[in-house]
Amino acid sequence: FANDIHTPEGGMHEEGFKRALTNVLNAYGVKKGYIKGDDKVTGDDVREGLTAIVSVKLTEAQFEGQTKGKLGNSEMRTFVYNLVTEKLAEYLEEHPDVPVVLSGGQGPGEAITEAECMRRALVRRGADESRLYPEERSTSTQENLRYSRAILEELGVDPAQRVAIVTSDFHLCRARLMWGGDTAAVPAHLPSTLYFQCLTVNYFIREAFGLAAYFVYGG
Repeated sequence: FANDIHTPEGGMHEEGFKRALTNVLNAYGVKKGYIKGDDKVTGDDVREGLTAIVSVKLTEAQFEGQTKGKLGNSEMRTFVYNLVTEKLAEYLEEHPDVPVVLSGGQGPGEAITEAECMRRALVRRGADESRLYPEERSTSTQENLRYSRAILEELGVDPAQRVAIVTSDFHLCRARLMWGGDTAAVPAHLPSTLYFQCLTVNYFIREAFGLAAYFVYGG
């Protein structure tokens, strides 16, 4: 967005954001030893699965095209790049030791547990494996949260502190209610193809019944 005008074709503000995101994560990976030599991640790797809203305000916006679908002010590329670089680098440095509990057991016909699947995916993307704590026993949301809470307590983390819950967007509400403490919500969205959109409708309906059961039976 530029001056609250939707810019679906992107523009300089989007270019600045993309460059900053890729450069900062590569620099952080090299600094921490996650990235060796020239084996750096690409912009496509960094942005896969990412949802971000870039909104800028400027006095003399220069749009390209009759529909104002693209921002052309070159100075906005530098501005957004510098801002994102600074704040993202600060966050990475300020949260180097946050433990990550990967919760999920093995269902029928599955070769590995959900926890192991998540661990492999994160390691491939450069995550520090020492921060990852797989929990592979759970078969329900209630068990996900109970076993994850136990792991955090074993690590000396107070579950009453602010905890970030990462799960499917349709599942976040019930997960946060069942956790009961101060939580940050990090939704994971399904792909936008028609197949997954149809699945999403099904999942939201199922989740509505899950919420009803939670309020009626307390979990």
